Amino acid sequence: MAVHFDSVSNWLGATVSLGFTNPWAASIWFKVDLYQVGCMLGRINSANRGKYAQVYVDAAGKPHCVTTDGTGTVTVNGHHNVSLDVWNHVLVVISSGDLRIYQNGGDRMTSVATLPTGFAMSETTIGARKNGASSATDDFHGDIAEVALWNLDGGEDGLLWPAYEDSDAIAAALYERAVSPLEVYPFQLCGYWSLMGNNLESWTRSTNDVVSTMSVN
Repeated sequence: MAVHFDSVSNWLGATVSLGFTNPWAASIWFKVDLYQVGCMLGRINSANRGKYAQVYVDAAGKPHCVTTDGTGTVTVNGHHNVSLDVWNHVLVVISSGDLRIYQNGGDRMTSVATLPTGFAMSETTIGARKNGASSATDDFHGDIAEVALWNLDGGEDGLLWPAYEDSDAIAAALYERAVSPLEVYPFQLCGYWSLMGNNLESWTRSTNDVVSTMSVN
């Protein structure tokens, strides 16, 4: 049983201190039970919230990812709408030249553009927008089971996970559960939240490797 988000009071937030640059990636397992405008699966904010990256599902059920540095904005739209009450997986990858979103291990959609620059991440929210102008319809209604976040720019020792150098293979492996997010680019993993069983098992890597806990709101 995963954590249920009611688009009103249930969302998760962590205050973190981490330089966030391109490339990066995020993996999310989720199930929608109510279509709403801008259901937020996850959002990464800068200190003033003017720079952010967010993954969301629109009122028709299609996943999207948008990232901005306050001046330039890039958006990628998912391949297809998700059905209600069905588990889905998305993997979002920002590389040096494009923004990609994968649905259920494949169906890659790509936006090729000049990507916004990186920014210092100060907070992460799951299941909510929470940027000071959000409403209940911005927040997620459904279940989220797992969220993983990678900063792929070098990591602690500069090494990448050797078996998954290609994001197509990563997307398929994660969807097929052939590998855990904890095993993919482990030195670049900067946030992991297992929400199964409402246990809120989580950790967030800061610049000094200080663990920051996730809070329920």
